[in-house]
Amino acid sequence: MSETWRVIELRDLDPYDLYPMLEVMISAVGRGASPNTLFIVKATEYVVVGKKANIAKKVKIDYCKKHNIPIVRGFMTHGSSALFGRVMSYYLLLKGRTDVDILKKAVLDALRELGLSVVHPSGANNLLFGKKKLGAIGSYYFKGTTLLSLILFMEPSVDLAEKTLISPHDMRIYTTTVNEALGREASIDEISNSVRQGLQRILGVEFEDGSLSAEEEELREKLKEKYTSESWIKTGRWSPVKDYGLR
Repeated sequence: MSETWRVIELRDLDPYDLYPMLEVMISAVGRGASPNTLFIVKATEYVVVGKKANIAKKVKIDYCKKHNIPIVRGFMTHGSSALFGRVMSYYLLLKGRTDVDILKKAVLDALRELGLSVVHPSGANNLLFGKKKLGAIGSYYFKGTTLLSLILFMEPSVDLAEKTLISPHDMRIYTTTVNEALGREASIDEISNSVRQGLQRILGVEFEDGSLSAEEEELREKLKEKYTSESWIKTGRWSPVKDYGLR
């Protein structure tokens, strides 16, 4: 009998809710309080910086404030990116230490079944179609949970990204989109369903639609205070976390 994993899929999620949801699910899955989970999300537009990034060197803060663009500091140690337009994120959360190479291969195989001949260079997070970046893939281990993250550029707004990030790169030269790679217009539903079905088949599991548990929902509300606090956004420091009961 196949193992059953939870699937939570959300659209137009507030970015200040996204990271609290991820953090509480990491804690719950690692403790065995919640099942292994596939979290599929399209958040509203925002700029994200890594936990240890110097925000003043990564983001055009004044521009973001003037145009009411949220700046979020994540809990992972990546650099910075602007997630605008149609950008989809997929997160696999599994209890315990899992062979991430198997998970990455499953993700790449699922994308190739869509017709996306993507590669993941060793030692990098970039997901490439030809020589252009189609997204990013990364793996982490937190609090007893293996987290695999996948971001796909469906149709990002390069203009807005360039206006918010301090970056020497010409994004038009080194990035592409799912639609460009497929050579046709693909809906978010089509891509998400295909990734979901591909992972289900390749990993040999059953996916069941679900939602946050009552415990996870309660902690999400509390952790939102962290991700909206000025001290966390500016420096990545937040002492009250220990009072929230996360393990």
